[in-house]
Amino acid sequence: MSAMTATVTSALAVWRSVQWRPVLVLTLFLLTFHLFFLPNTAVTNVTSKPQVPADQIQSNIIPPPNNDLTPADTLDGVYSAHGAHGVQAIEHSSATAPVAATSTHKALEESDLAVCIAVKDQADDLIEFFVHHYHHMGIKRFYIMDDGSKPPLSDYEYPGFPREVLTFKFWPDRVQYMQLNVYRDCIENYGSNHTWMAFLDADEFLETPGEENLAEVLESFEDEETVGALGVNWKIHSSAGLLKRPESARKAFTSCLQDKWANGDWSDNEHIKSIVKMSKAGLPINPHKFSTQEGSNTVGENGDVIDHYAFRTPPTRDRIALHHYCVRSREEFEAKMLRGNGMTDPKTESLWTKFEYSIPHEECTEMMVYEP
Repeated sequence: MSAMTATVTSALAVWRSVQWRPVLVLTLFLLTFHLFFLPNTAVTNVTSKPQVPADQIQSNIIPPPNNDLTPADTLDGVYSAHGAHGVQAIEHSSATAPVAATSTHKALEESDLAVCIAVKDQADDLIEFFVHHYHHMGIKRFYIMDDGSKPPLSDYEYPGFPREVLTFKFWPDRVQYMQLNVYRDCIENYGSNHTWMAFLDADEFLETPGEENLAEVLESFEDEETVGALGVNWKIHSSAGLLKRPESARKAFTSCLQDKWANGDWSDNEHIKSIVKMSKAGLPINPHKFSTQEGSNTVGENGDVIDHYAFRTPPTRDRIALHHYCVRSREEFEAKMLRGNGMTDPKTESLWTKFEYSIPHEECTEMMVYEP
């Protein structure tokens, strides 16, 4: 008991010896400093959001094409066997897209026009293709006939427009003249859903340079029983000296082939691609022109009959044009040679030499104005 009393007495002596006033003053000072001068990191981490740079808010710039695109984690589509070739058809849905600008011009309905496109391993090219034709041409249905892409094109995300306007179909094996088989399949399986169908490649972009929009150009031929298809002249773009892939083909490749060679002969711009009236459609003759019902013809923008199997001479593009980004940058052209094509006719260095050096060029900036 005496030992406990001695311990308590010693502790009280130590307590009385401490100078408590300076300790209390220092404690109050530290509390004040913490409350008014140190950030409340716990609240910041919970309630604050990262600040988005101003130039990324509601931007109209097309996202740069990504050469390292990765497949989506999940597919939200409906799968079904379709067609005579044991082909897998894939349809997808999406809920978001920029609102298209209002216009006093006639608007295309989905039933008016669709695009059929044969394509392989070009997911990054398709983003700008879809955005342009959906927002600026008013096209609301695209049939993407996937010629054995790895991974399939349906696995990718395509930002900037509604996913539900895309219908994918996949062929695991390429056969001879695959592109013509694909075009025939589009007509047989989807043609009855549309008045017109455009047969394009991923490097071809429609433009209506005049006062009419695409719907109005097509409407002018719709009731003409002698018109089976509209042939649209190419305007071929060069690489514009670019070695690497740019963010936007429309804004970067601003040099085009002239319509004539230096010797006065017509250049490859005399080629056409066809927008076919489905009520008159026959089989494709080649990627450029289709057979049509007896009594009907493929015509040019002025109603002139196109007798040639692929050319319209002289080429004109007053009402409608097809910008063909055939070579793109050197990097992209090398990938194109390796990829091959759907007509069993892979492109070679001779095409690069022809379009880059043999035919005179001219400036062509009309496609730069499109946003997005």
